Amino acid sequence: MRAALWAVTVATAAARGPLHFVEQGNFRKAGSRGGDSGALAPDDAQDVEPAWASVSAGASVAGAESLGAKVTSDGGIELVALTGGLEGITGADEYLASGTFQDKLPEVGWSSLMLRTSEAQQVDDGVKMYAAGAIEGFLTSKRMREFSHNSRALLQLNPDNNDKLPHLMKALRQTVEGLKAMSEEGSASASSVDGQARLALLQTWGVRDGYALAAEDGKASLSMPDMFVMNSDGVIDELLTALGGSEDASLVQRTARRQRLRGLAPDSNYRAPTESGHCTGVVHLADGNSELYFGHTTWESFSEMTRIWKVYDFPLQDVAAKKISFSSYPGCISSTDDYYLMDSGLAITETTLSIPRKQHYPTSQRVPDFIRIMAANRLSSTSEDWVRSMVDSATGTYSSQWMVMDYKKFTPGQELPDGSFYVLEQAPGTSHYEDMSGNLRDKRYWASFDRAYFDDVRATTGDDAMQQREGRKPEAELFSKDHTPRAQIVKQTQAGITSLAAMRAEMTENKGTNEPVDQPALQVPSFAVSARSDLADNEGHKNSDGSPDGGVDAKITSSCLFRSLTAQAISSPSHTTLPAFKWTGADGQQVWPEYPHEGLPDEANFDWVQVNPQENMLNSLDSACQ
Repeated sequence: MRAALWAVTVATAAARGPLHFVEQGNFRKAGSRGGDSGALAPDDAQDVEPAWASVSAGASVAGAESLGAKVTSDGGIELVALTGGLEGITGADEYLASGTFQDKLPEVGWSSLMLRTSEAQQVDDGVKMYAAGAIEGFLTSKRMREFSHNSRALLQLNPDNNDKLPHLMKALRQTVEGLKAMSEEGSASASSVDGQARLALLQTWGVRDGYALAAEDGKASLSMPDMFVMNSDGVIDELLTALGGSEDASLVQRTARRQRLRGLAPDSNYRAPTESGHCTGVVHLADGNSELYFGHTTWESFSEMTRIWKVYDFPLQDVAAKKISFSSYPGCISSTDDYYLMDSGLAITETTLSIPRKQHYPTSQRVPDFIRIMAANRLSSTSEDWVRSMVDSATGTYSSQWMVMDYKKFTPGQELPDGSFYVLEQAPGTSHYEDMSGNLRDKRYWASFDRAYFDDVRATTGDDAMQQREGRKPEAELFSKDHTPRAQIVKQTQAGITSLAAMRAEMTENKGTNEPVDQPALQVPSFAVSARSDLADNEGHKNSDGSPDGGVDAKITSSCLFRSLTAQAISSPSHTTLPAFKWTGADGQQVWPEYPHEGLPDEANFDWVQVNPQENMLNSLDSACQ
């Protein structure tokens, strides 16, 4: 990269001259450092890229909860401990970025990360983003290592991925190189997806370099393709299909990792009756338009409950959203389970579309999904802006139904106006969005459960064809957009959402074999709002055909909470009427010995917390909003 492009000055460091990032840190091919991530990495033949900038750790940073990133006299970046936390910072331009990490996962099921960048206009936003990334990578390095290990080990449970992963890593390396070239060109406006892609690349590179700095004890580092795999966790099955080097790229999504979550039987292209989808979303408009609730339940492997709630307070140039509060994972600069609250007034979530039909996927990606999502988040002022951005940047992967609420347009006691609530569905080669504010006004709720709603998208995914093929069998309901088990459940329960407490109950709902579903074969714990695919019944018996996956969390907000970008969240499989999930049985033996769970508590028996966008983020529930 041209050194002049990255020569920036910081007001408080003017006496030390311009900040030039070292030549070996420019976007060039890597030097001679070790393998990508030890035995787990399929990309071992490639060297790990060098640090983009000279990053060092000051005294007392080991074990520090809060860090700042400062400019050094030789034009590098130094991470320093902030003994007074973020509130103790006195000079607005003293730090490129600052952050606080609190690891409360053993106590409440979540850790939290608050990151801020400087408001200094004379400093390039890319430098600030890199510095913020370095802080995040350093502070969360232990959890990053655990999450990277668990997620990669999950991929390797499917032997087919042993051949696909090297091809995927090669394709992602090409994507990284393309983003480097685009960033070197330096012509993309910050108000464009390409401009935001440059910032996201630098942030991700910073996370990688901060992680490497913290892991100087000899542990192998991560390559940028490794980082992209981690950040693509929510779409990894489609990426393996699209970029995994198969001779037939038109494959049904059938990776072992989400085989049951997406409801695909091992030897068929249709859903088996004991298998289900991936995530639940519920939007509820209370009677009298008194309140508007917005909730999401993530369905995932229980091996990936290394959860972090993040707040990025980045006053970047030319963006609509400067502060974003979201659920996430270590090392990921987006949510990946996709629940975002933003000071632009937008609340956004999605559920992954199940795709029973073979698809024709693209064989390369220019801007990865996790980057284009965050670009849409930062650049959009309205719900329609957001869905249009996503249509324009469509990759052909990340098949989802997106729900986009503009809380600026909602006033308690008044009718919800048009333009408030948009729904976007994307599948390979197809995008469809509509203003569904009228639908929400009429029905009082919108529920999302992995099934496409719009007819053209359903034709692409193959839902209608599969529903017709199954005929009168119970399995036919699994492909329906209005009669699948969760559609039946939410239709009967949503009227009871009259408070935050009721919304919390809705998003963690699982009555096992007592669900209000018309087909007895579908009355199983894996078909509830918050699935438990590990259980066969209400008594806690193991599902011999299942796996440890299902609802791993729930997040909700309301117009009252949203005013301060506050959410309420829980990290645990549903245990209101079912026993809490444990990795070990009464005999002390592993119940699911083949599934990784490094760093996770043996028992997931946590309660709800209030998530406030501040340093001390995770708190007891506050009754100020009902």
